[in-house]
Amino acid sequence: IRRFGPGVPEVCIDVLEHGDFGLAPAAIYGLRAFGYEAWAEGYWEDEHYRIRAPGASEWQIIHRTIKQQNPYVAKQKEGM
Repeated sequence: IRRFGPGVPEVCIDVLEHGDFGLAPAAIYGLRAFGYEAWAEGYWEDEHYRIRAPGASEWQIIHRTIKQQNPYVAKQKEGM
């Protein structure tokens, strides 16, 4: 993944902010490959990400700017 260049962390952070839930694990692993500490916390609508750049002392908290509905909950509500 490092062969993709130094812009990868910026793209990974953008994915965490605006991307699909399914891409979040790849974005976290991408950040880790570049020396970031990166964690997902919460679940679905409450999910957020905690990242820290190499050498930084402060954590950055990323809250999703889009809300995606949990498809399993939506399906259960339709059946009620």
